[in-house]
Amino acid sequence: MSNSIDLTAFENEVRRWNKQFSLISRQNSELMLQQLICESLDSYAAFINWSQINSLKLEIFKRINYFDLGSGAGFPGIIWQSLFERDFGNKINGYLVEPREKRAWFLERCSRLQGHTELQVINERWKKQLLTNTPESINIISIKALLLTDAEIIKELPDQSQVLICRFHNPQTALDDCLREKLWLPDNAQIVKFSSDGNKSSILISRHTNCST
Repeated sequence: MSNSIDLTAFENEVRRWNKQFSLISRQNSELMLQQLICESLDSYAAFINWSQINSLKLEIFKRINYFDLGSGAGFPGIIWQSLFERDFGNKINGYLVEPREKRAWFLERCSRLQGHTELQVINERWKKQLLTNTPESINIISIKALLLTDAEIIKELPDQSQVLICRFHNPQTALDDCLREKLWLPDNAQIVKFSSDGNKSSILISRHTNCST
């Protein structure tokens, strides 16, 4: 298994369409692009490390459904999908959820140029009906900018469903009762810190299993 992924096509498309679609900052755009790539790569590594520490063996599932909500310019969605495919092969189904039409068009173009065959772009708002509810599958959701509570994401989640929600999180914001109430976080929610391009970052991971609310 290769330890690297080729993001050349994706990077070139971000550079090509950034000015027209305002994908990333127009000032110091190249620096921002590289920072976003590093953050996506390092956050995935932090997530996989968390899963191993918590004895969550993703390889045992027959199907891994990955969703990136509010995917925008494809960070981390395009990159996490590439890494999931590298690590788990054809077990992975990917979905980039993006309601803005121009950005959805951009994501579809990037997906095609990157050679993703198991990645769909959903040009609408999030619908929990996309989640699967079989014991043989797991749903992994990443959120970078959307302000959705866990309850809004998994509303009326059927029994047998397993869902991991990974939020990009300000490492200076404590996981206190106020934040738990604001986001409707379960007791098992954890902040996982990592360093990306010399900057301190973190993801906030919550796990929902066999629940119906």
